[in-house]
Amino acid sequence: MSYSRCVVPVVFFLLVAFACRKEAPPEPPYVRSIELEAVDASCTEAWLKVTLTPPAAGQADSVLIRRDSQTVLTLRLTPAPSGTLDSLLVDEGLLPNRTYTYKAYRLSAEATAQAELIDSSTQVTLTTLDSTSHSFSFQIDTLGVTSSVLYDVAIISESNIWAVGELYLNDSSGQLDPILYNLAMWNGTTWNIRRVPVPLCPSGTGYFPLRAIYAFSANDIWITGGGEMIHWDGQTFRGDCSVNPLLQGGLNKIWGSGSSIYAVGNSGTIVYSPDHGTTWRRVESGTNVPLTDVWGSTDGTILWISGYTEDVPPGTTLLQLKGGQVQTIRVKDQFTLWPDSLSGSLKAVWTDRARYVYVLSSWGMYDTPWNSEGNAKLHWTSGGLSYYGYALKMRGIALNDVIIVGYEGLLWHFNGVTVRRMEDVRNNRFILRGVAYALQRRQLSTDFFVAAGEIYDPIRYRGLVIFGRR
Repeated sequence: MSYSRCVVPVVFFLLVAFACRKEAPPEPPYVRSIELEAVDASCTEAWLKVTLTPPAAGQADSVLIRRDSQTVLTLRLTPAPSGTLDSLLVDEGLLPNRTYTYKAYRLSAEATAQAELIDSSTQVTLTTLDSTSHSFSFQIDTLGVTSSVLYDVAIISESNIWAVGELYLNDSSGQLDPILYNLAMWNGTTWNIRRVPVPLCPSGTGYFPLRAIYAFSANDIWITGGGEMIHWDGQTFRGDCSVNPLLQGGLNKIWGSGSSIYAVGNSGTIVYSPDHGTTWRRVESGTNVPLTDVWGSTDGTILWISGYTEDVPPGTTLLQLKGGQVQTIRVKDQFTLWPDSLSGSLKAVWTDRARYVYVLSSWGMYDTPWNSEGNAKLHWTSGGLSYYGYALKMRGIALNDVIIVGYEGLLWHFNGVTVRRMEDVRNNRFILRGVAYALQRRQLSTDFFVAAGEIYDPIRYRGLVIFGRR
């Protein structure tokens, strides 16, 4: 009996203990406070995006970036009180066609041995672009018999190239025809020289030089002589004077994306059509400098415009058009070379993305980020401000494949790492004023560019076209 009395309380207390025991709550899921994204790469640079989610509003932490386990970037970031903070970083000095691994670390203080590790990102990989070949073969054609020049060119395909300008030919009797031609069309074998009627705004037409051309397709081409727009729809040329009252100066360049068309010109002129030429609007540029070139990102979100004059007073500008707003990017000096800031007379722009733009100046070619306040990286210098050393225009098909043209028949190719001058076509009587590089490789059997201009002569200068094939 006494044995039973001892057992019962033990069993009772065990039952009470199990009945009162509660299961522990699950651990909350782990959420990283730092993320790293491999955004883009050129041949020698990588763009990385680091994102911080602050554990406490306004707390400043250090971020450390390691490439292949070696520290390459450190920075101090203070997240906004409302949430995350994004920062786009550039890692330079890389090798072409090389795969790199990156990881980001978040530290509680300056990146020292005493800093406390708060968190780290997942590892990301990125492969740089390979450099492209400098090897091109060339074909040189001359057009017109005297007083002839080509200003701009557009490639639709290898067998459909249009060049615009001012050309004079002999008539059937062998005498010089006083009525000019203004369009040359390449069909893959020969040039067809035509006259395009130009509107005499507000009424009438005549034959005048054409200055700029932009081709969306074979049946959608836009041309200007400076004071109007002319549209080719595959069947006819339609002149449009509705843009004329908006102009402060003659138009020099055209660019388009989707249904949008932009044109820039003298006295700071910018005009824009959101509906493919149905209506036109003027955009206030904030400058009177002649605007000489326009190009935009492939998605059409950011537009870049360059301009310059070396008359008295001189001036130069770089404009960014985004969301309908124009921002002026600071140029440090027009006549002094600065390798880390925009300088020189800004001649041309080209890009294939929204994050940055190549800017061609009288000193050379700069790489400029979208959020630049004038900071830029000089990739290459043409050698000085000599009149005959000037580069004039630039077009590309990729970050590692850009053609630059100018005086003395100077042709340069940037392959993503180096720039090579193409001595095969150099001639101190050649002036190359426009260039087009085939943007859609799938339509071409080879990489293909066309440069247009003139063979200078005091009396009998002629139009000039140089084909480059690789």
